[in-house]
Amino acid sequence: MGSASVVGPIRSLLTGLEMANTQAVTLIANVIARAGRIGDTTLITPQFVLDALNVGQSEIVLRVPRQIDMDTTDETTYTLSTDDLSFDITTLDPAHIGGIWILNDGDTRRKGLQYMPLPQFRKNFVPVSEQSPDEPWIYSRQGNTILFNVPVSSAYNGLKLKIDYTKKATEFPNITSTATSELSNSNNVLTFFALATCFDAMASSVPRFTTNALKAWADYEKWLLRYRDDNEMKLEGLYGDLDGAYNEGAC
Repeated sequence: MGSASVVGPIRSLLTGLEMANTQAVTLIANVIARAGRIGDTTLITPQFVLDALNVGQSEIVLRVPRQIDMDTTDETTYTLSTDDLSFDITTLDPAHIGGIWILNDGDTRRKGLQYMPLPQFRKNFVPVSEQSPDEPWIYSRQGNTILFNVPVSSAYNGLKLKIDYTKKATEFPNITSTATSELSNSNNVLTFFALATCFDAMASSVPRFTTNALKAWADYEKWLLRYRDDNEMKLEGLYGDLDGAYNEGAC
């Protein structure tokens, strides 16, 4: 097992956004090599790095809400029923909600519901059951439950809802996986997240690795910002001017 110092090859990653993602098994080997832990069977193991890469994917999706690769317009719909106060989205389990739309009978968009953070929603509309029934115009999210600001009036019974959302990235299944991340051009940002996680673990017993960890986390943040900016430009190309945010932040 080699010893690690400030890793020179880290800088070789800072050459621009990649054209293609690397297979998981190769990412794992690269991170272990950059951490100087080839042959480690107790701490920086392939499984440890795999777990770090999967956490890194989740982190990216949470911090880049309009992640273009995960941006989804759901084809399923939820049908409103009289007196509905909420509905369940467990089958979707989205990272973020982009928009909830009430549809007309012809499945054209009738109007979009406005998102309200849960603490503000509770302050203004709880108990919802005591509000006058109407067509919902505000929603909040509690886990995988969508809450309406008013009970659904019988006049809107049978109308459908459609959801735009960011799905979660599929995890790499095992240390020999040849899968690549669904997050395009993510080699650098994933590598630095996993590398920083490795150095954090190493620094817990050898404090001198704290410097390495701080450097890797700084590079991760640099690449995440660059990744987010690149993603925003792609979205503008698809949708025109953006308002800069999804309806909700991280949930």
